[in-house]
Amino acid sequence: MNKLQKSNLITSLKEKLVSSAFIAVIHYRGMNDNELYNMRVALKSKGCNIKIAKNTLLKVAIKGTNLEPISTYLNGPTAILYSEDPISLSKIISDTKKKVELLKIVTAFYKNSFLSETNVNELAKLGSMEEVRASFIGILKGAQSNFVRVLSAPEMGLANLKTQ
Repeated sequence: MNKLQKSNLITSLKEKLVSSAFIAVIHYRGMNDNELYNMRVALKSKGCNIKIAKNTLLKVAIKGTNLEPISTYLNGPTAILYSEDPISLSKIISDTKKKVELLKIVTAFYKNSFLSETNVNELAKLGSMEEVRASFIGILKGAQSNFVRVLSAPEMGLANLKTQ
């Protein structure tokens, strides 16, 4: 990789990471190619991303940003996962960790604060935005149905009286 390619990679990484709402740092040592590929596919399907790059390039990319504290966690075979949706990314990490015990969640960074592995697993238990929206719409529709049923109840009672 020449200097221009490194410079472009650093610029691209900086833009992507700074604009992301949720960032996770994992150690992937011991994962085979198939497991890593399956994780990449799961990430892409939910609009999440992964970047495996040299730690020195990652440190240069986040230097001078609000993400600079992450650089202390960039040791060993690390991968950076990032997304706008912290729930989806947490679910993918948690599900992959259940299948691949060698995966280690080093840390996560959300709204200028660090999250532990436990925090990431708890985020994974929450419903995604689609699930929350669907349940909210279900609640609204249920309330509307109940309201219509209550309004039409007196008419039903009268109709039952007329038929008797």
